[in-house]
Amino acid sequence: MGARRRADPKDGQHVSCPFYERVYLAQAFWQAQDRALFTTWYGRERERVLALQEVDGSWKDERYGKSYATAMNALFLALPEGLLRCFQR
Repeated sequence: MGARRRADPKDGQHVSCPFYERVYLAQAFWQAQDRALFTTWYGRERERVLALQEVDGSWKDERYGKSYATAMNALFLALPEGLLRCFQR
């Protein structure tokens, strides 16, 4: 059995629950008094998420599966629209 490669925090793959974490980080930044925190973070994160989108519009993930990855990323991308009660201002 080969040695496992140690995760590099700079590669964005070190988070054990990246989809869940992204949605809850968005909620935390959204609630901050300084709206620039959310705007800056969301802009960068949005570009990162969209860069990983498949041609068919989905996202894939070996650990959680395509359906979960797509649902969580779609939810994340919709957050600024204020559709969820916790994201209404």
